Amino acid sequence: MSGVSETTASYGDLVAAALRADAEAALDEIRAAGIICPSCRLNMADLPDGHALTVSDGPGARRTAECRQGDVVQLYAAEPVPDADVEAWQAVATITVYDDFRRREAEAFGRIVGTGPANFTGLLGVLNAEASGS
Repeated sequence: MSGVSETTASYGDLVAAALRADAEAALDEIRAAGIICPSCRLNMADLPDGHALTVSDGPGARRTAECRQGDVVQLYAAEPVPDADVEAWQAVATITVYDDFRRREAEAFGRIVGTGPANFTGLLGVLNAEASGS
């Protein structure tokens, strides 16, 4: 039985290492795209949980964008958008969609796994019992 769990553990380690490598490659790809939050000036790959970039009406033909960690920035909102603001608007659109996806993902995982203590779902007890051979 110990041979099976050693094989499983090493297989699990290989899978975890492969997932980490894929995740790092994906983050590197996002960093290379250069999508920067205009408010906090962080690369999209490095945005913290709960980032929440929002766009609001501003004075005249302007809109404002702001995240929890950043400054209020002004964006031109009339047609045609000046070239200087096109990149900022593209970043705002991409990051607000990304922030919304991450928020919904966190809510879904919260419903599936729960938000109670570590043993809340009972999953840790099952995993610990299997690991000890019980």
